[in-house]
Amino acid sequence: MKKTLLFLLLYSGIASAQIVTIPDANFKNKLIASGIDTNNDGNIQLTEAQAVTNLNVTNANIASLTGIAAFTNLQTLSCSANNLTTLDISSLANLVNLICFDNNITAITAVASPNLKTLSCYNNALTSIDLSLFVNLEFLSIKHNQLTVLNTTGLTALRHLDAGFNNMTSITVADKPNLVTLYLGYNQLTSVTLTNLPHAYKINVQDNQLTSLDLSSCAYEPYLNNVSNASVYDIGCNNNLGLIYINLKNGFPNPQVELMSSNLADLPQYICTDENDTIIANNTWYNTDSQFSTYCNFTPGGNYNTITGTLTYDANNNGCDANDGLFQNIKVSINDGTTSGATFSNSSGNYTFYVTQPNLTLTPQFDSPYFTVSPAATATVNFPVNNNSTQTQDFCITANGVHPDLEIVLSPDNDARPGFDAYYNLVYRNKGTEIASGTINLAFDDTLMDFMYSNQAATPATGSLSWNYTNLLPFETRIIKIGFTINTPTATPPVNSGDNLPFTATINPVTADDTPADNAFVLNQLVVNSFDPNDKTCLEGNRIALTKVGDYLHYNIRFENTGSASAINVVVKDMIDLDKLYINSLQVLYNSHPVNTQIRGNKVEFIFENINLSSANLYPEGAHGNILFKIRSKNNLVIGDVITNEAAIYFDYNHPINTDEARTVVENLLGGQDFTIDKSISIFPNPASDILNIKADNTIKSILLYDLQGRLLMTSLHNATETYLNITDKSSGIYLIKVISESGSKIEKIVKQ
Repeated sequence: MKKTLLFLLLYSGIASAQIVTIPDANFKNKLIASGIDTNNDGNIQLTEAQAVTNLNVTNANIASLTGIAAFTNLQTLSCSANNLTTLDISSLANLVNLICFDNNITAITAVASPNLKTLSCYNNALTSIDLSLFVNLEFLSIKHNQLTVLNTTGLTALRHLDAGFNNMTSITVADKPNLVTLYLGYNQLTSVTLTNLPHAYKINVQDNQLTSLDLSSCAYEPYLNNVSNASVYDIGCNNNLGLIYINLKNGFPNPQVELMSSNLADLPQYICTDENDTIIANNTWYNTDSQFSTYCNFTPGGNYNTITGTLTYDANNNGCDANDGLFQNIKVSINDGTTSGATFSNSSGNYTFYVTQPNLTLTPQFDSPYFTVSPAATATVNFPVNNNSTQTQDFCITANGVHPDLEIVLSPDNDARPGFDAYYNLVYRNKGTEIASGTINLAFDDTLMDFMYSNQAATPATGSLSWNYTNLLPFETRIIKIGFTINTPTATPPVNSGDNLPFTATINPVTADDTPADNAFVLNQLVVNSFDPNDKTCLEGNRIALTKVGDYLHYNIRFENTGSASAINVVVKDMIDLDKLYINSLQVLYNSHPVNTQIRGNKVEFIFENINLSSANLYPEGAHGNILFKIRSKNNLVIGDVITNEAAIYFDYNHPINTDEARTVVENLLGGQDFTIDKSISIFPNPASDILNIKADNTIKSILLYDLQGRLLMTSLHNATETYLNITDKSSGIYLIKVISESGSKIEKIVKQ
């Protein structure tokens, strides 16, 4: 009996000695949940710990890793997003990868660890770290800590070093033959010494206090990225034989940046600067082939603040909440007391401004005065200090009445060429306050083309297509994509270059629509033999009637990546002629890819960031995009005035492609020399089913009725100040009526019910 008892006690002691002590319950539970407790006894034995080579205990609310010393064969330890304050890896001699970011670690205890190659410990509270223990380290990320000193001596295998967002005032990075990327931004550096870095090609020292930076010993740098500081004046770039990209964007207007350089075989192809920077270059190392631009990134250089917010439409008028809609392309204007600008909400209903001014006002803007905004129509945002802070200003939008109002536009997606397929975007939107359902009709000349494709089921008829739509919400935009095959020059009838293809798009219901004129859209597309994949077109054509002065013009800008690789970013820059167009009226209608639209002064930038636009050589269908917008012409334009405009399209770091000029002339269309508009003429009711009443202060001489293609349908002569026109026999649709009086004329769109 005693022998048996002694045996049991010995066995119990041995079994107890094999259990790893793990006081942190969350750590232990995570280990068990990960399947490490292979015998399912609710504990971790030493043998179980020693069998583990890769351990992931992230995001488990762990405060202590006591017990980790038993995992002596561990090669990868991932313990990020916990509550750790200390980390002891001194027993983990086989460790290769240590991933410990997003904790509150103040110290790492270690011994010489020659196997460690990856140390990712950013977003912690380290004030110091001894890197001499990790002589074979290749990847080091310790940004967002509290380091004042960093010694990287001896780390010759290092390929990536990210020590940004710390408190260092000086640093030396030397003798790193394998270093590729170096990030030292957002410290307090006044001195950076870089020597013997033969393969470093991405060097970022933005937002420090440097006045000089010598890169002469960095012999190979195809990209010198983000040399941007509070005041960089002298930059030494000697012997950079492969230097093609320099970033001097630091947020200071008109600094004199002196570039000391020589022996640059390729010359910098892209130099990123702030707007209006003055560049002084010794040895004149750049020439007209060097591209200067601000588009290396899409935030200001140096310190700036951010305003962001959400635009929500309160459809049920009970206050904005999570059940209400978020819509894109709602405009928000901004003013700093001197300069004004604007942006538009994205697909999530969010907008963002990057600002350097202290006091700003924000105002949501709409096509029509159908809406009110809370907390106020205009909000004020103040930044006491320009210190990279963020303020949020949300807006809740409500209807101020019942306003049905729809709009439709037909926009070409490519050029129409004889014998080829032509594609179109039928864009319709609800700019009113009421949910809409109805039909859409597209009329076209089916003798000149054959219907080929629609991404939504269409009801075809001779010379027309129709679609039903339901529950179109206020602020919502939808797209129907359509394709036609154009007749060849030998077909009957033939289609040749220079011909026009007529289309009329209509969205119903028109009755009771607050602005029925934009329920129809006429497109006369010019047929061409060759095409330019990057162009800007006024959809109203190369001429407009004097009576249309003050109305919206619709512009479509198309872009296509014809390069050999994907374009990560595309920027379309459009300089608006403020003498001819009201820039405050600009409204984005459709964008093929997510876009950030920024308006400053007369400059409009459509920024397509991170869209990875395919190369036309590799994937033609995904290589193109477009932006469609409308803008009102000035009311004071006269016969002979020409509205001209072109856009510059930037694909990544390449020189911009300038589109051909879109040119629209104000003319006296629909015949006659009656240039004067008789504003006293009134036409009612509109819509009408049978009789149109016409009144004027002056004697009415004649009335002409046209279809939307400009074809004259009816003429009647009169000699009175009050008269009428009977349109009972006309089909339902939209027409143009021209009334000529003794003092002038007036042209209006009318709707026949």
